[in-house]
Amino acid sequence: MTMNLFRTALAVYSTSLEKRPMITEMTTSGALWCLGDLATQHIENRIAIASREKESNETAVASGGTGTCSIEKPKHAGIDWKRTLHQTVYASFIWAPFAHKWYHFLEKLAHTLVPSENQLQLLATKFGLEMIWLHPIALFAFFTIVGALSGDSVATILSQLRADYWQTFLLEITLWTPIDLLNFAFVPVRHQLFVVNCGCFLECIALSFIKFNGIEKCKSCLPSFAFLSKNNEKEKVSRSKN
Repeated sequence: MTMNLFRTALAVYSTSLEKRPMITEMTTSGALWCLGDLATQHIENRIAIASREKESNETAVASGGTGTCSIEKPKHAGIDWKRTLHQTVYASFIWAPFAHKWYHFLEKLAHTLVPSENQLQLLATKFGLEMIWLHPIALFAFFTIVGALSGDSVATILSQLRADYWQTFLLEITLWTPIDLLNFAFVPVRHQLFVVNCGCFLECIALSFIKFNGIEKCKSCLPSFAFLSKNNEKEKVSRSKN
């Protein structure tokens, strides 16, 4: 039953992609990023509730706030639909059209740079171009465009870029390295953006959390990203030795 539904959905998606590729990818991107932000807000609300319960039970140990996971939200905070709309607009009208063109351009560019049909060289070339061009640009666009849509000032946007950009980019590399390699190796070009958007659902949860709470909250509240703190500690030790 489940497999039949999956096959039917995949057939409908493939037909729509064949007839209306741009509209299909814009709709898919918007839907997945919308769900990603809603998932993020659910996580934030859960953390805020846990923080209030911890304070009310007086079990928290005073630590000056360093490394403490707490998010301030109204007691009966609901969904910030305007925030979700901003990210959906970004995904549908900025990310999707750009990515749609990018993966077709990347395919042509890789074959131009690697004239032979050596699949390993083509894979390495696509992956390198993806990491050097797409991910840094897309991350910068996310912080600036979503910040602007949210009403952030230029100073606020620049401040967050300085504070969060490079650590978030490290997170991007960690997430996208296996996804990109598998995508380029096994998925046809016309379906590559769909695979990327599925990865973007996970990425959106992280980026949305970072955008509205900062990278430090992300590291202290989400254990999966604790490795960023470890990398920071290594950098500090390295700097102190030098």
